[in-house]
Amino acid sequence: MIEDDEERTKFERIYYSYEKLMFYTAGKVLTVQEDKEDAVYQAFVKIIEIIKKIKLVDSPETKALIVKITEQRAIDILRKNKKTVPIGDDISLYVDENEPQAGSNLVDALEKMNPRYKNIIMLRYDQGFSVKEIAKLFNMKETSVQKVIWRAKESLRRYMEGGETD
Repeated sequence: MIEDDEERTKFERIYYSYEKLMFYTAGKVLTVQEDKEDAVYQAFVKIIEIIKKIKLVDSPETKALIVKITEQRAIDILRKNKKTVPIGDDISLYVDENEPQAGSNLVDALEKMNPRYKNIIMLRYDQGFSVKEIAKLFNMKETSVQKVIWRAKESLRRYMEGGETD
C-alpha cells in the first residue's frame, strides 16, 4: 500500500494523468459502464500494490504498464461475465463477420500467439501506439517493429483460416 507522501503524490499524478486512458482502455473491452468502472478501480488497486516499481509517471513504459494492467482487469471481468471481446477495425479484417464465434476465435488466436507478437500487435492496434513508440518501448528499430507487426498479422490470418499461430 501507499506508505509515504512521495508515493501518494506519485499515485495522484498517475490518477490524473491516466484516468481517461484507463476508462478508454476498459471501454474497448467492456460495454457496461459499471464493468468499466470496476476494471479501472481494480487497475488502480494493482497500481497501488506496485507503486514502488514505477519510476517515472510520464514515461512510455509507465503508460504501457497502466494500459496493460487495465486491459487485463477488463478481460478478467469480461471472462467472469462471459461476454465477447469487441474486435478492433484493423484486426476485424481477418474475421468472418457472419460467423457467430468470430470474436472468440480472434481471442483464442491472440491467446495462443507468440507473446512478443501479441504484445506488439495489441499495443499497435488496441492501444494505438505508433511504431516509433513501440520501437522505443522495446528498444527495437522501427523496421523491426513493422516486421513483427506483419508477422503477427500473418499469424492471425493463418489461425483464422484454420491453421496455427506462430
